[in-house]
Amino acid sequence: MTDAMSMRVFGEGDGDVAALQGRTIAVIGYGNQGRAQALNLRDSGVDHIVVGTAADETWAQAGADGFPVSSVDEAVRVGDVVLLLVPDEVLPDLYHRDIAPGLRPGDSLVFASGYSLAFGGVSPPGDVDVLLLAPRMIGRQMRELFRQGRGFYSYVSVEQDATGRAWPTLLGLAKGIGTLRAGAFELSARDEAVLDLFHEQGFGSLVGVTIALMLEIGVQAGLPPEALVLDLYLSGEAAQTFQAMADVGFFEQSQLHSRTSQFGGMMRSLSLDREPIRQDLLRIMEEVRTGLFALQWSAERQANYENFERLLSLARGESVHPDRAAHSRRCGAGATAASLTFAREGSDDRPTEMAEIRGLARRDERPVHDHRRVFVQGPRVHQIVLDGEEAGRPFAPYDARGNGDPGGMANSGDDTATLVDFADEGQHRRVASETVWCVAARNHDGVKVGG
Repeated sequence: MTDAMSMRVFGEGDGDVAALQGRTIAVIGYGNQGRAQALNLRDSGVDHIVVGTAADETWAQAGADGFPVSSVDEAVRVGDVVLLLVPDEVLPDLYHRDIAPGLRPGDSLVFASGYSLAFGGVSPPGDVDVLLLAPRMIGRQMRELFRQGRGFYSYVSVEQDATGRAWPTLLGLAKGIGTLRAGAFELSARDEAVLDLFHEQGFGSLVGVTIALMLEIGVQAGLPPEALVLDLYLSGEAAQTFQAMADVGFFEQSQLHSRTSQFGGMMRSLSLDREPIRQDLLRIMEEVRTGLFALQWSAERQANYENFERLLSLARGESVHPDRAAHSRRCGAGATAASLTFAREGSDDRPTEMAEIRGLARRDERPVHDHRRVFVQGPRVHQIVLDGEEAGRPFAPYDARGNGDPGGMANSGDDTATLVDFADEGQHRRVASETVWCVAARNHDGVKVGG
């Protein structure tokens, strides 16, 4: 992990776009980040920029903005500095198909996120510079701040310096997109990825659940839902509170509120039971650091985002199962077949806790994306085998401790692994020391049913 006491911070005087002179910048992807970075670089005096993107509206936009546009593979072939500005889930396939074949010794490969480097999605060759330039700002706001003469924060690192000029290249890019006006903090790609996921899954989930619960309880208490939504986020007051934290400090911003607000907030904060929250955050951190979440997300992509779409449907209050009646006969009224949950034997044949489409969520459960086969190995390590995969073939790149095992089955000290086939949903089966169960859902009124 990066030593927080020794983080280097780079400012405007540390970068020079002249380091990019004579090199062609290939911007791969022209979405919010790609467009903002390309425009900022050009306005900073970087002349040789090409855009590689799909033949869709982003191609038309790049052309309208005055950039030469081509396919991704062609842009990589002519580029010397390749900015990878596509989503994490798209990058591995795009890299292997269209980017890696066009790289030349001495090129610079620039990542906007450390995810693919940290969790094995991309392995660059040893003869190119590998850089991280990860803005902590959405693309639209990056562009607006740049035009106002203001900056935004970023994380930067040199992951591989094959040429001896990786740092000047990186800081030249950072200067060009405008982040050095505020400051760029040195952070490794792995730490950036872990921090980003921990923030999204820890803080993000708590905020989302808190808002949902406040809406539920407020409506039950007779408050108008429109007023609740307005107060919680629609008015923008909450966003201004967070901006005040950035401007004057986390605790200092409270002085901008009334004493009534301060007293009530502090009293309620002190009365909260923090330990369950702490344990949940510890679990999230562990599953992010060990690569367990990356495994789950990889399996989800290979399953064509099946559970992801169900989660979106659940969030919208829609039905997530096409044949609820048939499934109710198998798993109980109102239950969903979207995922399975596990209970330890000796628990009176009852699941320890039901879940909403999250058989992959609790520490004492095993993730299940494909409803046919899953490896259960040892007390915690698991392997997912999707349809079409050869039985026994390892799927996960990490074990529970985060150790890679690309050549064989990940092992946690238990030599045994069991291939489970539960094509007949609704029939729980004994598997090692676990019991497979159908998962309960909640109906539209939030009442837990089924199971």
